[in-house]
Amino acid sequence: MRSTYRLCWCSCLALVLLRVGVGWHFLYEGLSKIESHREGTKPFSAEGYLANSSGPLRDWVRRRLDDPDGLKYLEPTAITAQWNETLQQLDARYGLNQEQRQSAAEKIRELEQTREKHFGNADNKKKIEEYWDAMNQVIEDESSGLAYERERAREKRRELATQRDELTTPIQAWNTALRDHVTGRLTPDQIERDSARDVGGLAATLDLPFPLWPEQSIDQINVLTMCGLTLSGGLLLVGLFSRLSALWAAAFLAMIYATNPPLPLGAGNPADPGNYLYVNKELIECLAALALATIPTGRWLGVDALIRAVTRPIRVKLFGAEE
Repeated sequence: MRSTYRLCWCSCLALVLLRVGVGWHFLYEGLSKIESHREGTKPFSAEGYLANSSGPLRDWVRRRLDDPDGLKYLEPTAITAQWNETLQQLDARYGLNQEQRQSAAEKIRELEQTREKHFGNADNKKKIEEYWDAMNQVIEDESSGLAYERERAREKRRELATQRDELTTPIQAWNTALRDHVTGRLTPDQIERDSARDVGGLAATLDLPFPLWPEQSIDQINVLTMCGLTLSGGLLLVGLFSRLSALWAAAFLAMIYATNPPLPLGAGNPADPGNYLYVNKELIECLAALALATIPTGRWLGVDALIRAVTRPIRVKLFGAEE
């Protein structure tokens, strides 16, 4: 027996506005992250967020990161190697001239002096040694056969995440300073060359500033995040495949929530100033998207309605009269 219950027009309008709101949020987030790669100053990366993972997906996420504990930032030789790698990437991207390479080399020598002072400081040296010792103990406890030791390791790792960020933030700033130093001396021709850079394949057709099939796991996650946000947001905004798009949005938000859930399920997102207990903004928007996945709002106002109107004669001919 079919239900005769119907929503009033104001309820339908409210649900359509909810779909548009969620769609706009996803679309703008995705486009902003893509544009950060086009500008080249501070390209989006989910590595920092994933490194702080404290939820059920923590182990799965950390296996996809090269250095989730930030240990490469605490080794002087590794820091220099990272600077050289950054310089090579910028050279390949912009085609640096000899003067710019020389200026970048001088900046690296300046940063090396800063690095030596930093690691030579007694307080910094002590903090780094304590972090190394604590992290080695955590790694040992995580492989223990005793459940209480593994639980202790999880709790300790949450505490160490804050200490890791305090230790690595100034070191990461050095790499940012090098990047800013180089990009601040680019010529108009080099900037134009970068804007016309052809990444090839489907990415070039879509005018994306990065390849769609990168080799590294973190880059794959970044591309999936940026393109997934943009695509699902755009589809929700115009009401095309609205229920399927809402389901994808809900699944994506559920993964974000499971990566860094609020207390007491996890440590939460350290960059979020809000206060939460079980429920945070990601979970609320996830539930909203999940509700939209059960309601055909695109058929009320959206491209889905146009498609339904155009295909109605075919459906009537194939399946008989519709309700």
